[in-house]
Amino acid sequence: MSMLLFALCVEPLLRILDQKLPVIRIGKRARKTVVMAYADDITIFVTTPTNIPIISDAIQCYEKST
Repeated sequence: MSMLLFALCVEPLLRILDQKLPVIRIGKRARKTVVMAYADDITIFVTTPTNIPIISDAIQCYEKST
């Protein structure tokens, strides 16, 4: 049960990051997501330094709401 609750709580953060960060393109058509989560680990792929403030703002918003 705790894993399900954890997944439900982390989902809003993952969605915010997925919406705000640009998609990584590999090749002409391939699109890769920039956020991955497994158990209690979250991986965010950063392609430029301009993505860091976006991530920081999303985390601060998530902190305030939780």
